[in-house]
Amino acid sequence: MSWGAIDVSVGKPDSKRLWAAVCCWMLVLPSVATASGIDFDAFSGNETVIDFEDIAPNELITDQYAAEGVRFAGGLFGDAFGFTSIQGNQEGANFASGEPIQNPISISFLSSPELVGMWVGGQQNSVDTIRLEAFRDGMLVDAIHVVPDTVAPGGTIPSRFAGLFVMGGIDVLEVSRITGNGSFSIDDLRFETPPIPEPSAALIFAVGALLSRASIARRRH
Repeated sequence: MSWGAIDVSVGKPDSKRLWAAVCCWMLVLPSVATASGIDFDAFSGNETVIDFEDIAPNELITDQYAAEGVRFAGGLFGDAFGFTSIQGNQEGANFASGEPIQNPISISFLSSPELVGMWVGGQQNSVDTIRLEAFRDGMLVDAIHVVPDTVAPGGTIPSRFAGLFVMGGIDVLEVSRITGNGSFSIDDLRFETPPIPEPSAALIFAVGALLSRASIARRRH
């Protein structure tokens, strides 16, 4: 019986088969995709943060932050109403004076971050649900919904944090309103890829034991 190129027939231990199994296991393990919602404190403090403080009201946000590895598309503007954001003096909104509401907003990343989050806000007197969809290589890998607080008369203030962790990273995040009147805003977009942890002692021991068994089997045969 065989599985791919690895012979898994029942019989005496074979060092080549054991080594191949170890290698395949180590290669496959990190590639298993996991995704989950995260809170603000999941970030290390060394992440990249886009705070929109240098964006003028009504300014279309596209590649102003390309040097930081992120681009925006779909119609994100500097907050047209000039409200003071909870996170600072400026934010990005999917509308501007004289411009229609845009939906969705697309955020592209150069670094394929695994942790992505932002503060989101919705329009007062409406029940807004904001959806974040994460993509990698054109495939949807995760999505979450958040109902932000609505605290600004006539406008939006980002006041609810929404974040995602996707092992293996993402290259595009789409933000959209799926209920409510359509308007939303975002602030303090942050993203990072955590460093790869050192192998655990248990993993090193397990691999060492398999290699030792392979060596003993080779000497006996």
